[in-house]
Amino acid sequence: VAKLCVRVERLALKAADVRIEHVTRAVEGVRAVKLSAWEPQFLKVIRAARGEQIKHVRRRRSMFMISIQVGRASPVLSGAGSVVMLALVAPENFTAGNVFAVVSVFNALRLAVTMIPAGTSYLAACSVSARRVEAYLREPESPGAPQPPDDVNFVAQLAGSITRGDFQLSAENLSIPRGAVTAVVGPVGSGKTTLLMGLLGGVEANGARLAPGRVGYVPQKTFVVS
Repeated sequence: VAKLCVRVERLALKAADVRIEHVTRAVEGVRAVKLSAWEPQFLKVIRAARGEQIKHVRRRRSMFMISIQVGRASPVLSGAGSVVMLALVAPENFTAGNVFAVVSVFNALRLAVTMIPAGTSYLAACSVSARRVEAYLREPESPGAPQPPDDVNFVAQLAGSITRGDFQLSAENLSIPRGAVTAVVGPVGSGKTTLLMGLLGGVEANGARLAPGRVGYVPQKTFVVS
């Protein structure tokens, strides 16, 4: 049961990650979603992801309840099995006093025996979460963009490509001058944020250089006013 709980817990967390990713995309691009009337498409995708998550959560709760019921039945079954074995192995000791002693012992151990399956399920869930946190902490650190000499007249340069998942952005010779206002415009999903993150060293970038000094980045935080 504990192994099944671990497997179902892992599937439930993966489904939750997918749902949160879809919701995050909808919230971050809520302006484009509203202007393009994409609410039904996003709602369909989010509902499908939520349904998949609920399926795994229901299985996880079923496994947990099975373990609880097994724990509750364990004292009774253990006591009955002990009495039967006493009658079969040592019939001369099968007396009322010994039977009542066996029943009393298992009755005193009822709480502890009941908590063993539930505790095992909780430990299995904790192990899954701990492994996810460990895998995240073991991710390699971003090396950041290399810094050119101090006597430069630009803030950032790019002569290569930036990779973010399946998306790749290439530029032959991009330079953001120092002391000027530079605007990056384009449609949704064209790579504006990926360009900034690549120049700052937040994602994998080949050929990006960042000028020495302090650079501030203020990300866009989309919110919905209801």
